[in-house]
Amino acid sequence: MATLDTLSSDPSEMVSTGGAATMLGVSPKTIYRMEKKGFIESVRTPGGQRRFKRRDLENYLERSKTFVAPQNPSKYRATHSGQAVQLKEGSQEYLFDPSMLASSPKPVSRVRNLEQRVVMGRSSNHGQYYDAESSIDRWIDEWDFKTYNTKTYTHGFHVYPAMFIPQVARKIITAFSNEGDTICDIFCGSGTTLVESSLLGRNSIGIELNPLAVLIAKVKTTPIDPKTLADKLRSIVEDYQEIQDPPIPNFPNIDFWFSEDVIKELARLKQAIWNISEENMRNFFCVCFSKVVRTVSFTRHGEFKLYRDKKKLEADFQPNVFDEFIKSCESNILSMREYLNDLKDGVYARIILGDSTKDNGIPPNAVDFIVTSPPYGDSGTTVAYGQFSRLSSQWLDLLPPHIRNLDKELLGGKAASLGGPVMETSQTLKHAVGTIHERDEKRAKEVFSFYIDLYEALKQAHKILKPNKHFCLVVGNRTVKELVLKTDQIICEMGEGLGFTTQAILYRNIPNKRMPIKNSPTNQPGKTGFTMRKESIVLLKKVGI
Repeated sequence: MATLDTLSSDPSEMVSTGGAATMLGVSPKTIYRMEKKGFIESVRTPGGQRRFKRRDLENYLERSKTFVAPQNPSKYRATHSGQAVQLKEGSQEYLFDPSMLASSPKPVSRVRNLEQRVVMGRSSNHGQYYDAESSIDRWIDEWDFKTYNTKTYTHGFHVYPAMFIPQVARKIITAFSNEGDTICDIFCGSGTTLVESSLLGRNSIGIELNPLAVLIAKVKTTPIDPKTLADKLRSIVEDYQEIQDPPIPNFPNIDFWFSEDVIKELARLKQAIWNISEENMRNFFCVCFSKVVRTVSFTRHGEFKLYRDKKKLEADFQPNVFDEFIKSCESNILSMREYLNDLKDGVYARIILGDSTKDNGIPPNAVDFIVTSPPYGDSGTTVAYGQFSRLSSQWLDLLPPHIRNLDKELLGGKAASLGGPVMETSQTLKHAVGTIHERDEKRAKEVFSFYIDLYEALKQAHKILKPNKHFCLVVGNRTVKELVLKTDQIICEMGEGLGFTTQAILYRNIPNKRMPIKNSPTNQPGKTGFTMRKESIVLLKKVGI
């Protein structure tokens, strides 16, 4: 960076950070953000202090007269020339010219200035989505993050049920760990904790039993040069054009969920992606492909379980598979660029396809902090992760042959007999299961099986966590047979028997999680109840040895 003694500018024409903030009517913190975005530039004094050219600030004020919010850099992106440009509300940045997607007879001709768009675009600064300019008191109290963008960086690569809010993960990780620590998420899902750990300079380990979630988490945390991705997308398009008779997958009910034309087009795309030899690159485009599978299928978009959408069965539902894939790739490549811009050097993210209730090869006392958001209950009666993932997993050959129903393999998937040592680990659990048993024996067994598996996961977490370190769980207290299951309290009681101490329970509203508003807690036709509106943030600490 240039210094004042290397410039010919008159020092009287230079303005301090505070002076620049006064001129532009913003805080010093926003000045730093604007500089990082390239809207203004500073030079350094011999002592290292920032100084801004008064003329540059005046020019910015003149340019920004037409801006909706000149003090908010999040509204703009900078071009290769450094000129700030305003994006209209709801607009999308494209790698391809969107007007060509519907008009060109040859797919390959739709590629336009691909590499240039990747290279010239500058990444957005997403800091405002984590620590918006507010008082420290608000930061301490803020847990809902209702107005925050939760799809920054690679978090928006692929939708997934009940995703962990990145702002919550970031806040917790920042509070209970340091740079260079190893963070573990024993139910990592699609990898929110792992992405946030990487951005914060922490190493991370994720454990997940759903193969599709593992694939998404790997792609979200594996840095790949965006230009290389753009180049590879060009080759996929070229291969797609040449493929005419691809092999058609043979899985049950494929023609129930997809039209004949869509099946053929998906098969062409899959073959083009399968031609990529480099695994990480192939995985990236598999995630883009998976997004398309849901969009072009007959399934409802607002459901986790598989239901056909009656509107999609009408003749006018004719999705363009190729166009949907291009849009998916564009969005994810641009998001990867943003992730790389803020990714800390030297960190790793390791994702284990495994069962968190069992030993997954992580050494004892190896982890500095565990943070996770486990399922609220068994998949069959709460969030059907397996059903949500089924179509994509079948297209991508992710499910082992012996697994026919993934939901039965996940937490609480297999009903257990009542009683046994786990029942004695929590008096709250014992009372709840007994009450439900009086109303429905089958449901009591299903509920108890979930807590048996959760207890085993807590045992494994205790083993891998270092002494005197923290374990944070973000959980929901669901309702079964009109009884609220106090999972937060049950976790505390189980944990204390394993060698944890309860530090605190904090409560947050659930404004952002993709969850159904109502369910059927009694399983009686027509009788519904509201699902959970709050989550509990349970903080445990492993007793030192």
